[in-house]
Amino acid sequence: MVQHALLKLLCVVSTVTASNFTNGPGGRLSNGGHTPGYEPIIELSEVLIASEIGENSTALHPHTSPNNLTARSDPSSLFKRQDNRPDGALKCSSTEKCIDGSCCGAGGTCGYKDLHCGAGCQSNCGAKAMCGIDSKDGAETCGLQLCCSYYGWCGTRDVHCIDPEPLIGKTPCQQGFGGCTIKPSPECSPDKAGDSGWRRIAYYAGWNSRDRKCDRVYPQNINTTGLTHLMYSFIGFDPVTFRIVADPGDVSLFRSFTSLGSSTLKTWVAVGGWSFNDPGDTATAYSDMVSTYENRAAFISSLIEFMDKYGFTGADIDWEYPSNPERGGRKEDKENLVELMKDMKAAFGFRYGVSVVLAPDYWYLQGFSPAAMEQYVDHLGFMAYDLHGSWDSENALGSLMRPHTDIRDIDNGLTPLWFDGVDPKKVVMGIAYYGRTFTAASTDCGVMGCGFSGPGDAYGCTNYKGVLSNMEIRKIIKETGAEPFLLEGAMVKELVYNVDQWVAYDDYETIALKERFARKRCLGGTMIWSIDYDSPTSDNGALPSEDGDKSCTLCSKFEPEKWDSWDPADLSSIKKLAAIGDSYSAGIGAGDRLGSIYDALKGGTGQ
Repeated sequence: MVQHALLKLLCVVSTVTASNFTNGPGGRLSNGGHTPGYEPIIELSEVLIASEIGENSTALHPHTSPNNLTARSDPSSLFKRQDNRPDGALKCSSTEKCIDGSCCGAGGTCGYKDLHCGAGCQSNCGAKAMCGIDSKDGAETCGLQLCCSYYGWCGTRDVHCIDPEPLIGKTPCQQGFGGCTIKPSPECSPDKAGDSGWRRIAYYAGWNSRDRKCDRVYPQNINTTGLTHLMYSFIGFDPVTFRIVADPGDVSLFRSFTSLGSSTLKTWVAVGGWSFNDPGDTATAYSDMVSTYENRAAFISSLIEFMDKYGFTGADIDWEYPSNPERGGRKEDKENLVELMKDMKAAFGFRYGVSVVLAPDYWYLQGFSPAAMEQYVDHLGFMAYDLHGSWDSENALGSLMRPHTDIRDIDNGLTPLWFDGVDPKKVVMGIAYYGRTFTAASTDCGVMGCGFSGPGDAYGCTNYKGVLSNMEIRKIIKETGAEPFLLEGAMVKELVYNVDQWVAYDDYETIALKERFARKRCLGGTMIWSIDYDSPTSDNGALPSEDGDKSCTLCSKFEPEKWDSWDPADLSSIKKLAAIGDSYSAGIGAGDRLGSIYDALKGGTGQ
């Protein structure tokens, strides 16, 4: 592991208090809040490697912009992923430490090599690389068989896995500290349904029925149409006896929840959640429980008793996160979690199902052994949400408004699973029924990639800064007349409302796009967090889901192959589309938004 000081700099952890078992996969809390994970480490590593190449090769980059890790966005960010590459090596001094936590060398540049950390080092002189010969004791490897770059970063791209300076030959992948081969992402036809094994899973946050101001959803309100699994969230267990413990407020809902089960719908229970590993009595409960066979047996026995009592047919293990010391974890958790899955499968047989959720970012994901677990589980749940939020202001990638479910970030996060050899059919991809909101730093710049000053204002029933449920987003659209806009590269909708408020979210159109992506990646299904954020019925007569055709009218236009190569010039071939379900209009005209952006980019008149 990277030394603690570097971990602190690269990783952003927020302290959140919550009642027992009130938060779920991805750090969702009962009030809609989020405790962020670490820096998106693979993305950051590419940025930092680019800066090193600029310093150590001939003249690939001018050395004039020492710490500009993220360029100020312009309207083109709507169409193209920003190239967050600095203009040369990161600069530093005795008073200005390296932003990545590395050593500041005598020459005022950052890195982990002897020229940085050796004689003349100015600051952070004990820093160690993430992996390779410059890591702690020269022994740290990359988990999941990722590549260790010459500069000591784990990753999945050519800058990690091959020599990014082939003409100079100075920066090869470090053999023996992980893999040194790029593993391709799986490819399937998105048009082949394969529905016989396709899973549509939805989590249900039981605490919404008592903690939410309004828009409360009870089990009997849930629309189960099309679902294969429904997960009750959450229960916990005693940190000493390892026997199951449930919040008293949930117990009265269990039987009405499991009564929804049928021959086509399985009702499971999820164990844990983010707050279960918050500082306190249960911080190390998971790590302690998996540490011995006897402890695991006590947990499994109690879990079976609980499921039998209330009628649950499976269990989802939501441990956030194994192997991470700041989340109550130990290094041996990785192997011990595999043993738990093995023991659960042996005890459950075919009577109960079992699954485990996976972190969406490599920094946490490296604490799991997904490929080793897959033979024991029905599926692996990939939490493809909360990838960005207002916590980004504290990390090196900057205070820029970005969608928390950008498909490019999701695809990047899935890649380590393919390096680990995971069968994609075992993976189900998360779908968010809520948006992450921001307050724009300037009313002159209110699109994806613009700066933010903080989270969006608290609103309505969630009543929490930085979060809107999909029900609330539809209400805002109806009340304000604001028009959602499709960000095709990200496969999300963006909405600007109340002058300076910005939200990115998924609706039925982008969910259809994401499901198409999941099929193209040969995945085994999707999972919703959480269905109570967007139920067609609720106890206060909230607005129903969108009326009309739910087919994906844009799927044929926006293929995954175009995510990073789509040219704004293609606008000329896109005809004006009729308004669809949620008032979104993608009209291309001189007076509308997309046409104006076309003008800005191409100097023409929007067509």
